[in-house]
Amino acid sequence: MMSTTPDLLMSIIPVVGRRIMSGNKKYEYRRSIFRKPVNRIYLYLSSPERKITGYFMFQGYLEGSAREIWEATKDQSAATEAAYFDYFANAKRAFAIKIDKFIKFATPVDPWKTPGFLPPQSFRYVEAGLYGITKK
Repeated sequence: MMSTTPDLLMSIIPVVGRRIMSGNKKYEYRRSIFRKPVNRIYLYLSSPERKITGYFMFQGYLEGSAREIWEATKDQSAATEAAYFDYFANAKRAFAIKIDKFIKFATPVDPWKTPGFLPPQSFRYVEAGLYGITKK
């Protein structure tokens, strides 16, 4: 039986995406979080790359105040404290998505070949096969 749990396409700036792909970044910070369960989280690198580079399996997330999340994740964040707190300025809650192992595609997927593609502002639920993504 096939799973009906969707995957997620997450937009990320290239410099942060490279930290995830290299394994240096074990948590992705967000001011808001998705509420549906997901299997895989695909990374869409924003301009100038504009490609889907791979995925990691969703392993959960941490939620708390910006200070609590920083203290719990700072050693595996690949972020500076100043940049982190600038990002969470005035945020009521902080979220840190756990990144276990990033699976890099041999050839990045170009979602712009799909008519009507719009990159997500933060994230978008996706089904297998959308934008040419195939599950490995």
